[in-house]
Amino acid sequence: MSLSHESHREIARCNNKDIFFTNGAKIDDPMPDGKLPDKSDRRFWNRLYHQNPDGTFTDVTEKAGLTGMAQNYYTMGVAVGDYDNDGFEDTYLTGCGGNTLYRNNGDGTFTDVTKRAGVSAGRWSASAGFFVTRYVNWSFRNNRYCGEQKPGLRAYCHPDNFRGVTNILYHNNGDGTFTDVSAEADIANPKAKDWAYLSPTMTATVSPTSCCPTAPPTRCSSTTGSAIG
Repeated sequence: MSLSHESHREIARCNNKDIFFTNGAKIDDPMPDGKLPDKSDRRFWNRLYHQNPDGTFTDVTEKAGLTGMAQNYYTMGVAVGDYDNDGFEDTYLTGCGGNTLYRNNGDGTFTDVTKRAGVSAGRWSASAGFFVTRYVNWSFRNNRYCGEQKPGLRAYCHPDNFRGVTNILYHNNGDGTFTDVSAEADIANPKAKDWAYLSPTMTATVSPTSCCPTAPPTRCSSTTGSAIG
C-alpha cells in the first residue's frame, strides 16, 4: 500500500512536536507582605513554541494565552492531558503560590478554568503527573534567613527548616470539576516534602520543560520534558 502526498503531509503535521517551558517570576528580597511574584516582564513568561513543518519553532505563547501573567505564580512543573475528553490536550501548571489548569479550546488558545475545576492546590506545588507533589510549607511571609549575614551571601534554607505539606490527588468527576481524594488514597502525608513525580515509565517531571499541542491532533505524555507524538 502506498500513501499519497497528502497523507505524507498529514503524517508530518501530526508528528510535529510543540514545546512548553515553565518559567519563574521576578521576586524581591525581601518580598513585601502580600506582594505576589511578578511575571509582567516578558522574560518571565512561560513559553509555548509551535513547531513548524520545516523543523523551526514559532513563539505562540501570547496568542495561546499561556504567559502566566494573569496568575503571577512562580511556575515550576507541568502536566498535559485531555481532562475533559474533547480530543484536545489540556495543560496543568504547578508552582509556588498556586496551580493553573488551562483548557485547550482547540483553536490554538487556552482558557484558565482552575477555579471552576477546583484544582488550584495552593502553597508550593513542585510537579504533577498522576498526582500533585508539594514541597514544604514555605511562603514569602515565613521565608527565614539562612547563610552568612553579609550582602550577597544569603543561601537557600535546608528543607528541614520548614514543615512538610501534603501531596494532592484530584479525582476527575467527569463534568469539568475535580475532587480532592488525597486522604482516601492515603497520600495525604503532612510530613511529605516531595519535589518530583515519577511516571510509570520512570521519567521525572521536575525538569523545566514539557510539551503540549496548540491545536488537535496528537497525544502528549504528562511527563515534563517529554515530547508529543
